[in-house]
Amino acid sequence: MSNDRNPPEQSTLIVSSVDPTGGNSGQRARLISVAGPELGRQFLLDQETVIGRSPDCHIQLAAAGVSRQHCVIRAINSGFEVEDLGSTNHTRINDQVVERQVLADGDRIRLGRSVLKFVAADSPDAAFHDDLAAAPRFDQSTGLYSVTYLQEQLGDALQEASSSPEPSSGGVLVITLDKTAELREQIGIAGTSRLLGQIAARLTTRLGERDIAARYSEFSLVVLVSGTTDQTLDQLAETLCELIAGSAYELGQREIGVSASIGICAFDLRINDPETMLIGAVRAAEKARSDGGRRCLVYRPRVSGDAPDQDERALLGLLQAALQRNSIQVLFQPAVSIADSDTAHYQLLPRLLTDDDQLIPAARFVPLAERHDKIRELDLWMSVRATKVLDEQLGQGRQLRLFVSQSSASLPDRVRFETLAGRLKPAAREQRLLVFEFARDDVLAHLKTARQLLPRLRELGLGVSISGISDQARPVDLLSHVPADYFKLAPDFARRMIGNQELTEIFNALVAQAHKGEAQVIVPMVENAETMSRLWTSKADLLQGNFIQQPMQTPDFSL
Repeated sequence: MSNDRNPPEQSTLIVSSVDPTGGNSGQRARLISVAGPELGRQFLLDQETVIGRSPDCHIQLAAAGVSRQHCVIRAINSGFEVEDLGSTNHTRINDQVVERQVLADGDRIRLGRSVLKFVAADSPDAAFHDDLAAAPRFDQSTGLYSVTYLQEQLGDALQEASSSPEPSSGGVLVITLDKTAELREQIGIAGTSRLLGQIAARLTTRLGERDIAARYSEFSLVVLVSGTTDQTLDQLAETLCELIAGSAYELGQREIGVSASIGICAFDLRINDPETMLIGAVRAAEKARSDGGRRCLVYRPRVSGDAPDQDERALLGLLQAALQRNSIQVLFQPAVSIADSDTAHYQLLPRLLTDDDQLIPAARFVPLAERHDKIRELDLWMSVRATKVLDEQLGQGRQLRLFVSQSSASLPDRVRFETLAGRLKPAAREQRLLVFEFARDDVLAHLKTARQLLPRLRELGLGVSISGISDQARPVDLLSHVPADYFKLAPDFARRMIGNQELTEIFNALVAQAHKGEAQVIVPMVENAETMSRLWTSKADLLQGNFIQQPMQTPDFSL
């Protein structure tokens, strides 16, 4: 269905707090934003309500992944139904994709990164949301902060945690009472508010001065823990869970005991928005409660190697965590020398390890690192790793040459290369056994800086390789500007020239130009026997590709 829909003329009342003069609002169905930029806002529903990113919609949502006209909610005889309007990212009810579905009280409608909770006109939660909307910063019945305020503080805490060089010990705890249906029947809404207030008072004795407790829903609290000292976040949650279950609560003439389930979401570099943390902790709490209650469950973000369209923020967080924890995986792909050589050649390839133990290739996260100013940090990490590997292998009497790719962001980083060269053994510098590879386009785009750095690298005893050479980008174009020890063909040129006489002649001319400048030529992407046999008799110097050998995590350098 097309989403080019004109909204109905009748206007829907959209409020950030329920308007007490808005037609007896407590008796009207509404949507509550429980995740997204509009967190905490309430939207009263009319006969037909169009929701989307467009300002023409009755309810406009600013979250990522929301289509211009995403869905419509209509009043029907039995209540309300939602219909997707051909949105790009679909409409989900309780995490299930739907085209059209009747809404039940408490249903969660996910539109992109926004989540709206449907509250029916006769819902037991309606009065609670009326009270909450009357004082947006504080929950009147408990005196706790509202979740809107907590989310603001959580955003600041997330930013602080992501910028800190040390892992944070804090996070979010969502505390949900067990057996809510029985509690509502026994003590009612007013009693529930007093109960949560008493629970919060007990919890504060175990929380830090900077921790913030807020009311999240009728039966749940959320706690922002800035950091723990004497115990982990998991241990704190277990302590609070037992504290709640081990206490008695006075409600009028009655004294009752309750238990709670706690969802835990620690600060994690793979999470950089408050909504994801809150939703993750809520889901963990709900799962703990459905598993029997009085228990704690941790939400951990997962990055899968099978998802080509992985959330960019999750992938960036995975990279940041790997850099911080020194856990980037490195593969070694050999390059075979056509001439007899006692030196083994290896290219170092960075990989990220996912939660399902798969390796994400550099092509998926290097562009992300460039966009978010993490590429220099990645370059540094790889160059330091190469230096250590080379030093270890030379110490064991093994002769090998390592190639490490570097970005244009490292071209001005002269001091770093000088420092690395100073750590190498004299034998490594004499033979330039550590080679830094730069893309041809980067060199030409930053030619002045490259002309300052690349000759200096060779003076320091470091090798220089330039990749991306093809019939359109020849070595002679670069040798007049910068020196190089190696030229690597562009992968597409290496594939195209096989069986093409004209390109083969161009290739032979490229090799001659490189050799005249005392540089060697590397041919990548050797993927089959035919390519291997043709190139073996060519004038290339090094061949590289999966047909020769696939990248390895633990190569036997002794071979």
